[in-house]
Amino acid sequence: MAASSRVQVLDLYQAMLRANKHFSAYNYRTYAVRRIRDAFRENKNIKDPVEIQTLVNKAKRGLGIICQQVHIGQLYSTDKTQRARTSHQQQPGTTFSIQSVFEMGAPKVSLQQPLALPALWELIN
Repeated sequence: MAASSRVQVLDLYQAMLRANKHFSAYNYRTYAVRRIRDAFRENKNIKDPVEIQTLVNKAKRGLGIICQQVHIGQLYSTDKTQRARTSHQQQPGTTFSIQSVFEMGAPKVSLQQPLALPALWELIN
């Protein structure tokens, strides 16, 4: 690999990891880090300049997807429900029982929120 393309690849790798830090959801962050590292490790021994450039272009599109999904995630961030905000603020000496956890009910989920995972899945394939 030429020195200039090596620098370009390393800069792209670091940019993807930096952009990934802005995901608010822990699961998305860890999934993206794992997938980015695996993809770069898998392709580290490629010597063909045309194939390297193809992979760099694919990674640039992936970086764009990550930035887009981070932005969308920030636009549609959700507040915790009042019950979720206060449920962890117990009085000293009290404990949760299985029944009390079930009595809290399921969190409210809006089906209008976009999910970031399909775009990350597109990054893999």
